[in-house]
This record gives sequence, C-alpha cells and structure tokens, in this order.
Amino acid sequence: MNYRRIISMSLAVLLFSFLGANSAQAIEWTVTQLTNNSYEDRKPQVYGSNVVWCGYDGDSYEVFLHDGSTTTQLTNNSYRNKYPQIYGSNVVWHGCQDNDSEIFLYDGTTTTQLTNNSYHDEQLQIYGSNVVWQGWDGNDFEIFLYDGTTTTQLTNNSYYDTYPQIYGSNVVWEGGPDSKSGEIFFYDGTTTTQLTNNSYPDDYPQIYGSNVVWRGRRNGTDSATFLYDGNTTTQLANDSRYDGDIDVDIYGSNVAWEGYDGNDNEIFLYDGTT
Repeated sequence: MNYRRIISMSLAVLLFSFLGANSAQAIEWTVTQLTNNSYEDRKPQVYGSNVVWCGYDGDSYEVFLHDGSTTTQLTNNSYRNKYPQIYGSNVVWHGCQDNDSEIFLYDGTTTTQLTNNSYHDEQLQIYGSNVVWQGWDGNDFEIFLYDGTTTTQLTNNSYYDTYPQIYGSNVVWEGGPDSKSGEIFFYDGTTTTQLTNNSYPDDYPQIYGSNVVWRGRRNGTDSATFLYDGNTTTQLANDSRYDGDIDVDIYGSNVAWEGYDGNDNEIFLYDGTT
C-alpha cells in the first residue's frame, strides 16, 4: 500500500475543504531516472541522496555512484564488480575475476583493495568505514573485519562462519560445523561471545547496536524469533507457529518478523515490551 500517496490525497482534500476548489493544488512526486543506456543496471543501494549500483557494460559489471547530482563510474576493469553496499560516501563491493573475488572500498576519493588472496571473499556489509565479510580459507568460511585501517580475522576454526552483519564495531554471524546448521556469535569490538548453544540451527542474525535478533529452527516445521539485548536472550515467539523465517528485522528494540497463523503468513512486531 502506498501510504505516501494516501497522505498526499488526504492533505489535498483538507486544502479543498478549507480554501475551496480553486486553491487546492495536487502534490506531485518527482522521480529521477539515474541511468539511460543500452545495458543492464542492477542491485541499487541507497544512503541519503547517494545511490550505488552495478551495471553490465557488455564485458563485465562495473560499479556506479550517484551523489545526488553527478554519477561517477567507480570501476573500469575486466572484473565482475557486483553487490555494492554504501554508507555515507563509502562504497564497498566485491570484484570477481576467474574464480576468485576480492573486496574493494571507495572512501569518497580513493579506491582501496582490502583483500588480495586466492580464495573467495563475499557477503560483505559496511557501517561507516568498517567493513565485514566472509572469506573462504580453503576449508570453510571465516569472518573478517576491516576497521578503516586494519583487517582482523575474527574467526579461525573448522566451522562455516557465514552471514556477517555489522553495526558500528559490533559484528554478528552464524557459525556451525556445516553450511546448514550453526550457532549465533557476537563480536563487540573486543570480545567474541557465543549467544546460542543448542541442538537446533540458529541462523539469519540481524543487529542494531548491541541488540541481536535471529531465527532458531527448533524442528523441521517450527522456528522462533529470538532477541539478545546485550545481556539477556528472550524468545519472542513462544508457540508452534512457523515464526521468524528469513524475514526478521530489527531497529532499536523493535523487532518485526513473519509468522504463520495456520492459514498464511502474518506480520508481528515486538516493541521492546509487548
């Protein structure tokens, strides 16, 4: 539902009522087409008035940045530059050549290659100048964090450490003995804490500040949404519905997720209390 349009129409009706039909004016929304070319533009991400995307120029994917007035092509090479993420004027993406992908960061002025190895670096996320990603070390995935100056390997084990998410210097991810099961781990800028330790898979974590939310798949047909608030873990859904799924999100202490009510999926909200 287009709530903006509904609000616009309501304001127009009020103007008509108080000032008369001749005084009422429709509110127009302006849409700007940022690209107009013969190739495919995909994966847009936005921060403020800055927009980043990748476009296929017939040879490879390149990364483009629109800063509110001007569009700049950030890459021009034979790599497949894909999955850009943006925070402010900082843009991060991975460039894949042959069977190896590396991480690149544009800081508003300069592009820096953050990784240079023989394995895949992917699933990148950015917050400020902090960048997190998962890298394949030849046996499994590990988690890496770049803090604006230095890259630190946060994990070094035989687990599959995947799906990293970042907020400030806080990082959360799922790690387990294979790619289909795992526990939730939280790094607070100094120390890594294992948030879960149970017999079922916990996955798809999201983070806001020190609050972490994730899905716990307690059996084959039932999953629940869990919240860690920096001290305590609370199970938000406490029934046999299929709650959580992949679509669980957090902002502050507010958590939203989808849950199956016996007929179809519905949306649920936890506001920090109820």
